[in-house]
Amino acid sequence: MTAEQRHQFRQIQIAPLVTKFWRWIDGLTILPKGALGRAVQYALNQRQYLSRLLNYGELDWSNNATERSVKRFVMGRKNWLFSTSPQGAEANTIFMTVIETAKANGLDVFKYLKTLLGRLPHLPDFATSHQYQAYLPWNIDLDAD
Repeated sequence: MTAEQRHQFRQIQIAPLVTKFWRWIDGLTILPKGALGRAVQYALNQRQYLSRLLNYGELDWSNNATERSVKRFVMGRKNWLFSTSPQGAEANTIFMTVIETAKANGLDVFKYLKTLLGRLPHLPDFATSHQYQAYLPWNIDLDAD
């Protein structure tokens, strides 16, 4: 769905359920130290964020996509023990961030990296941020040359 379609769906289908849920929560009388009391308090603390999800179709309900992309880092942790230095670990982090950002923007990662490695060395020594912005995954034209 587009963001607008998601927003309309949430307003029509989900907002009434959420309103009913908050009415139920507000009517509860419970002990705050018990398991239910802690759960209710947690829900109340998240109320503004849930409302934000209802009002903005651009936001996703879950962070599953982010969790899946981070899983590679968790799985690779042992491999990164061999970075040999903090600078090596930082380089690894930068490289993986570039790769994941390219994936998130629907780019062919190999082609993107090849393009970066081919074009960035030709920038002037003191390139401006504007010059670098052309190489961001959401700006780059991989077929230009």
